[in-house]
This record gives sequence, C-alpha cells and structure tokens, in this order.
Amino acid sequence: MRHRKKGEAAEKDCSPSLPTDAHVGFAHDAVVTVRIPDNDPVKRESVVQQFRNQSFVSAASCSYTLPGGINRNRSYRDIRRTDATTHADIKIYEFQSIDTAFLNLYKIKLLAGRNFQQTDSARYLVINKTLMRNLQLGEPAEAVGSSLNIDKEKYTVLGVVDDFSSNSLKEGIDNIAMEMRPGSYRELSIKLAGRGGEASLTDKLAQIEKIWKATYPEFVFDYQFMDDNINAFYAQEEKYAKLFELFSITFLLIGCLGLFGLITFVVNRKGKEIAIRKVLGASVAGLLLLFSKEYIKLILVSFVLAIPVTYYVVNDWLANFSYHIQLQWWMFATPGVIVLLVAIGVVCIKSLGAANRNPVENLKCE
Repeated sequence: MRHRKKGEAAEKDCSPSLPTDAHVGFAHDAVVTVRIPDNDPVKRESVVQQFRNQSFVSAASCSYTLPGGINRNRSYRDIRRTDATTHADIKIYEFQSIDTAFLNLYKIKLLAGRNFQQTDSARYLVINKTLMRNLQLGEPAEAVGSSLNIDKEKYTVLGVVDDFSSNSLKEGIDNIAMEMRPGSYRELSIKLAGRGGEASLTDKLAQIEKIWKATYPEFVFDYQFMDDNINAFYAQEEKYAKLFELFSITFLLIGCLGLFGLITFVVNRKGKEIAIRKVLGASVAGLLLLFSKEYIKLILVSFVLAIPVTYYVVNDWLANFSYHIQLQWWMFATPGVIVLLVAIGVVCIKSLGAANRNPVENLKCE
C-alpha cells in the first residue's frame, strides 16, 4: 500500500481527492509521508532540516503517527483528571507524539492555549475538543492549564485543538492527546509548496528521494501521498457503490426487457379488441390510457412494497457511519418516478403501433 512507482508521480494531482463536503479537520493535500527507518536523532533532524531548506517544500514535520489515514500507528492509553475518584472518570485516548511544526503543517486549528515549543518539557499535552469534553474540563480556555494523570504521571494541558477525524468518517472522533517525545517519532510529513512552479511533481519527488538516500542509503525511499492514505478508508465503500450501480442498471434493463416482452404479448393478443374499439370511435390517446392504467397500477403497488425494504437496507448501511446524510422522501420518490416514466414509455411505444394500425388488418383474419 505504501509503495509507489516513480512513473506514477507525474500523473499525481496534489489537490484533495476527498469530496469537498467531507471535513476531516486537517489539510491533507500535497503532503508526502515517509516512514522513518530508525531513531537516530542526528540523522532525523538532518534530513528534516534539508527538506525544510528546499524551495518546493513549505513545511516538514516528524510525528509518532499520521493525523489520519489507514496506514498509521495506533496506540491507546488511559487518562484521567488528577481529582478523578471513580473508574468511570478514566478515559481511553489515542497517543500521538508530534513536533512543533505538526499542527501548522496539517492546519489543525488551535482553539485555546499554544503550540509546543522546543524548550517545553515532556509533561505537556495538547488535547482535542472531544477529550476535553469527555474529561469535563469545561471550555477550551478553561481546559488550558488543567492537570491530568497518565500512568500515574502528572501532565499539564498546554493547548486545545479542534476535532479532526483520525479514523474513517464511518467512525466517531477519538479522544486524542499529543505530546512532544522525539524518541517516539516514526513518520515524516513533507508539505509541497504550490501545485507546480518551475519543478514538476516528478522532479520534486526525485529531489526528495536524493536527500533521503544521502541520509539513509541502506533504506528504500518508500513514500505515500496523504490523500491516498485517507482515501484507502473508503475504497471498500466505493467498490460497494459501483457494485450496487452495476446491479441497479442490470435489474433495470432486465425489467424493461421483461416489460417489453409482456406488452408485446398482450398487444398481439388484443389486436382485434383494439381494432373493434377504433371502429367504434376510440381515440389513440384513449387506447394508450387503457393499456397504461393496468401497468401503472402494478408499478405503483410494487413501488409501495419496495419503499419499506429499501428504507430499512439503506438506513442500516448509513448507521455504520458516524457522519451521514438524513434520508429524505425525494430520495425514494425520484427513482420511483424514473421507473414509472420508463415503464410508461415502453408501454406507449409498443401500444402506439397497434393503436395506429388499420383496423382492417386485424379484423380481416376472422
């Protein structure tokens, strides 16, 4: 999942590939991520500084894990207020270790307090709004300066950030607490500047790889774009959507063919009845209405029977998502109207030929 061929880089667009209405809470476009191969702080700081010195790089940051995406480290710990007295006061949170550039690179909004500084100790935390609420720390400004216990060690809340989706949008927002522990850094994030400029994306990646290999010659430059990492969450859902679309089209075609065959059979059997009605003064419009009423009734009955089943299936699928749309009446009415129009069109096309035929042609066979 994390491997990419060099030839693919030229085709890569650095724009977000998620829908614009999918708010994950952090900027993920034009970000290249690389797994740090070892914990040598000298090498790590050297390669990060070299990336920051490049004109096509706007920021570079190290962290224990990425802010989101399917390929990331997951680590959970217990946290509580220092005055907590019951087991219910203990919350599970996702541990993240970040450097001073992480929040700015990913545009994670700071609601209160401040970001980490190089001079800060390891006993400071930046928490997200969800953890703040679950620990009952009040508003963001009130939470800053609060004391929390992690593994019997006391920490101070340095800042509060807005919630961001570290998991798929199918899941809710995790409790998140971020520390600054350089020894736990595992991921390197590189934010590319702009969309083009003098250097193409391929050239930028080639320069990044050159710097990487100069520092880590024994390790393969294995990178991934952050938006691809996030989109991997929804690959399965996209497959389901395409599969449902294929089945829907197939069933519609089979239904239309069946309806066409049934109408052809009925029209052929009622050819003489149509001829007699025309002789007695029936209009073409009246004949079309006569044939259409029967099928419209059947379609309406089937539509009414299908609505509860469809609503249950779709609602059950949407229940898997923490963020999802609300089902509206028009979402069911629109497909029903389309199917009804298709059926009426098929009925009219086939019946119109029989209605316009000379009555003598049908009656002369008697």
